[in-house]
Amino acid sequence: MKRVAIQGGFGAYHEIAARNYFEGEELEIVPCLTFRDIFFEADKDPGLIGMMAIENTIAGGLLQNHDLL
Repeated sequence: MKRVAIQGGFGAYHEIAARNYFEGEELEIVPCLTFRDIFFEADKDPGLIGMMAIENTIAGGLLQNHDLL
């Protein structure tokens, strides 16, 4: 089973995106309050996959997420 950290809660866009990307695979979603928290969780568990937006149609490029990468 893959573990995927996302920003937001269950049912959020990031969960939908993760489930679409890993379609057909069993996932454990790890909800995080902030994008930075995704990196904190990944530091604790190298097997964890972090998934976050880097751009959207409302805000355009999410520069803070580029900085985190």
